[in-house]
Amino acid sequence: MTEMIKKIEVSSIEKTDSQVIITTIQNLPDGFELYAQKRAWKVDYLVENTEILAPNVVAINYGQNMSQFLGRGIFDLFAIDESESRYNFVDVNYLSKTPVERYHDMGKSGNNPFDYQLYSRTDGRLAIIVDPKVQTDTNRLAIKYDATIEKIFERGNKIVVVTQFKLQEWSFNYDNLSFEPAMFVLRAPDQSVIKPVTERIDETHWQSTYDKASFGEFGQWAFGMIVRRQDNREFYLQIRGTTREEYQLQQDIGAKTWYKSSLTGIILDKQFMSNRAFILRARPRTQLESPKVRMNLKIAKLITAMKRNDSEPVPKRLVFEREAWFAQDNAFSLFTAAINESRGDDLLYVINPDSPAFERAKEIGGDKVIAQYSVRYFLELMAAKELVTSIFPLELLSLYKTSGALVDKIRHTPVYYLGHGVLALKRMGVDYRRSSKLFDRVVVGATFDYEAHKHLGFKSQNLRKIGYPRWDTFKNLPANKERKILFFPTWRGWVDKLNDSEFVTSEYFQKIQELMQSKQLQEFLESENAVFEVFLHPNMRRFTPLLMDGTANDNIRVLNPDEVSIAQLENESDLIISDYSSVVWDFAVQKKPVIFYQFDRKQYQTMVNGYFDLTELPVGSVAEDVEGVLNALQHYFDAGISMTESEAEWVEANFYGLSGSATAILDDLLSVETPEKITTRDDSYVAYEAAWKK
Repeated sequence: MTEMIKKIEVSSIEKTDSQVIITTIQNLPDGFELYAQKRAWKVDYLVENTEILAPNVVAINYGQNMSQFLGRGIFDLFAIDESESRYNFVDVNYLSKTPVERYHDMGKSGNNPFDYQLYSRTDGRLAIIVDPKVQTDTNRLAIKYDATIEKIFERGNKIVVVTQFKLQEWSFNYDNLSFEPAMFVLRAPDQSVIKPVTERIDETHWQSTYDKASFGEFGQWAFGMIVRRQDNREFYLQIRGTTREEYQLQQDIGAKTWYKSSLTGIILDKQFMSNRAFILRARPRTQLESPKVRMNLKIAKLITAMKRNDSEPVPKRLVFEREAWFAQDNAFSLFTAAINESRGDDLLYVINPDSPAFERAKEIGGDKVIAQYSVRYFLELMAAKELVTSIFPLELLSLYKTSGALVDKIRHTPVYYLGHGVLALKRMGVDYRRSSKLFDRVVVGATFDYEAHKHLGFKSQNLRKIGYPRWDTFKNLPANKERKILFFPTWRGWVDKLNDSEFVTSEYFQKIQELMQSKQLQEFLESENAVFEVFLHPNMRRFTPLLMDGTANDNIRVLNPDEVSIAQLENESDLIISDYSSVVWDFAVQKKPVIFYQFDRKQYQTMVNGYFDLTELPVGSVAEDVEGVLNALQHYFDAGISMTESEAEWVEANFYGLSGSATAILDDLLSVETPEKITTRDDSYVAYEAAWKK
């Protein structure tokens, strides 16, 4: 029988410069300790920065490091007494408070870059929300306002925005409020704000001028308004609406929807997010913006509009990998198996013709391989009946596009997701949840992978316990004359968008260099006749030359990602050193040893975290510094570079489809002639879309 949770009634909440002071009606229980549970993870954390000010008063010192609040999310507050009874904190006055009064801004804290707010939930319970301020203020304070981006245009090296904004209601005197248009960065930890030169046109309209360079090289920028009260409390409110003309421009295939930045190679792209919020995205210019590709798109659009029977393709299944650039992951392994087994006549493999893997793919697939951004590519995309991929589906079009007619086509097409890596060491964001409505049939590789996808909202009908096609390609190779150690540090969301000068000063670069330049590592490699091969994650591959510059040892090699594939390295290497990458499980299924080099575990837990306790993993050894890595290497080489018997048994018990996965997936994939969306979009999306298209 579950023990009933007790409650502590809160009579008042006060905020100072460094504390939130919670006063309760009854005294706090004996042996009181304050905890927070991250709702999405169901994990409890001790709130260390507390102070008992009186028998019925506790303060949270938010000015100190609150790193126990890991990443973004909602943390429910509760107490545990010396008898281990649990108490919820309940604000008895929450019904009399406005939504704004229920929130107490605690600012930022420690190495967590997001804002903290203590608030009273709709049931009165206290919780702390950790999120960018613009997200909290816009989505949770229930401030009602009308807002639209009425015009946006360029003027030399400036972007000019005409904004309409009006509060519908406010509990304070409207005359005592000030308004300031701004741009807020989204989905980034730095929470940057750009304040423009602004001219007020009338009571509800502003014209703002921004320097193009202020948007930087990367970033998704939301249009917004800073509303400031007389007590200097600020509210960041996002403006999500724009004109019908702007929306229709986004839907016009081949239309120019971007401005050239004053920074070389960068554009400012007007886009809608999946929730239809209107943004300005700073990003590198890609092939999709080139005149040739735009012409191919227009030709395909014209052919489709003419509906010529000899030009209309029969709907096919399009198979592709990351950025439609690679041929080394589950998607290409499945496509190769289909060719070898003479199955899947409706499978086409999409790859960029500039990719180093393009010719190899053509040799295997012939005319069933199509060049990304060709006229044929656009025709097949517009007619496709299913997408088969090992990566986020929108990468079939572009890593950077979130809106437009082709994006909508991808979003409405059934997706058979082959999996990119077994979920364990990285918690996935909203884009990979079932609620994204992108994924229909989903392959999982292990028992814990299955449970992680259930946590992401997927139903049993969505999931396929089959295993990965690329595992079929692993072969028992003869022992190398020289032992090969693969060092594969995965990417970091707070590193991958740095410029070169910022990258070489980052902890990520410094720690990799420290290991590569270790004299003890070099002596170990020479004594063991081993080589140490460094291979960066695809998201980090542009930094490879910077690592090469610091290498001057025959036993340590920084590999060029254009000359070797990760699949080849997984097969040829004897041992892997990684951190949080799912590549480690590809070594585990081969019964090869794994070393986890987690030099930034605290920050990773704060920003990302995993489904396992990162310090107690079921296979391999965990190290936090170079010495720990070297000790683990010596241990495995002394043991014959093999996994322990108990680890091997765990792998056998927990992984699906250690052989024959590709054939099993083809059976499942091709069993449905005309796939349908299982995760369909809800009525509100359809209604919104229809309203714009009238």
